[in-house]
Amino acid sequence: MVLRAIYAQDMRGGDLEEVFSDPLINYSGTRDSFGVKLLTEIMENKEVIDDHIRPRADKWDLHRIALIDMLVMRMSVAEMLFLANDVPATVSINEAIEIAKSFSTEKSGRFINGILDAVRQDIDKEKSKNYISNNN
Repeated sequence: MVLRAIYAQDMRGGDLEEVFSDPLINYSGTRDSFGVKLLTEIMENKEVIDDHIRPRADKWDLHRIALIDMLVMRMSVAEMLFLANDVPATVSINEAIEIAKSFSTEKSGRFINGILDAVRQDIDKEKSKNYISNNN
């Protein structure tokens, strides 16, 4: 649902309500689900998420990365940044790889794994720095 929703939002724009009413989504579930939280974080923090991916997308402009790969990486980075208490980073990365294998190219899994693992390490370093500075 989230991949379909961020794809529709990327293609057509719109706010959360417009995305949910998009025929591509066909979402009739409760709005307090994990998927809705994830979608909301992605839509509200797209630039922050991309700022974590950009330095790790070695020699690639973000607009040149296959759209599905980019959307899958945004989902995983959003989980690592904003929903880490719900999904461990390693689980998020593994799910992203599996989604990419199903919906993108044969090589997407390795590409996404490399970028997301580097992003995970960056996030861990940031958290460690913040923990140290807050406890001094």
